[in-house]
Amino acid sequence: MKLSSWPVHKQARVVSLGIDSGHLRARELGLRPGAIVRITQRTLFGGTVLDVDGSRLALDKGAASH
Repeated sequence: MKLSSWPVHKQARVVSLGIDSGHLRARELGLRPGAIVRITQRTLFGGTVLDVDGSRLALDKGAASH
């Protein structure tokens, strides 16, 4: 299931990122396979705010749908 369709305030385990560009940056921010994330907010234009090990990470609509 993609993060864009995961319910708010539910935890999920990242299985794969599905993105090529920015893959290294995502890993640096803690978004890597095996990480536990929680969707904290959906933004007006389809973005997603995640809690990744206590840090907030905002993804645009395209990145969240991968």
